[in-house]
Amino acid sequence: MSILGDQMVYKIFIFLIFLILTACNNNSSIIDPQDVNSFFSSDMPNSPGIWWIYEYHDQDNNLDLVLNREILESQSDISMIRNIYINHDSTVLDIDTIYYKITEDDFSIKQTGQWKKYMLFPAARDLRWTTGDGDQLTVVSTTESVKLTSGEFFNCVKVVSQKENRAYYYANGIGLLIIENLDESRYKYLKLISFSELL
Repeated sequence: MSILGDQMVYKIFIFLIFLILTACNNNSSIIDPQDVNSFFSSDMPNSPGIWWIYEYHDQDNNLDLVLNREILESQSDISMIRNIYINHDSTVLDIDTIYYKITEDDFSIKQTGQWKKYMLFPAARDLRWTTGDGDQLTVVSTTESVKLTSGEFFNCVKVVSQKENRAYYYANGIGLLIIENLDESRYKYLKLISFSELL
């Protein structure tokens, strides 16, 4: 093959790579659907300034509360998160602080006193663990598709908590998408509606 022919093949290859990369934006998870072990700690955002906005919906899917969540600071593997809870009439109801801890092995949240593991890495279907408060969590899927106003997300991880009777959905590079209460709680869903540029 001539040098000109080699250059043309190289240009076509680069163009195809460009098309693939531009198809994967921040509003979609890019876990290979065949690779159930590909959700790692590096897929969980933990940099200061990152923010998410969630909505709480009741059993009839009516908007009840809005949650603004932002990473205020990070040191090593621990991030301090500020939660601002806002009523549907824009009244601030509460502000609190929680902590994320992301290690190579797990993702934990500290709200009141002790750390609770919400994810083990790498996430894989049927992975189970017991937390310090006696809850048992199970990864029931790593190939969930989730469509929200904030975007469409593919190959998401779904974790079910036995004690809390909740399902948690996580997307690569985004983190938490949805909390679904599986019982008749006041809130049926917590849904992500907007987020900052994360990665």
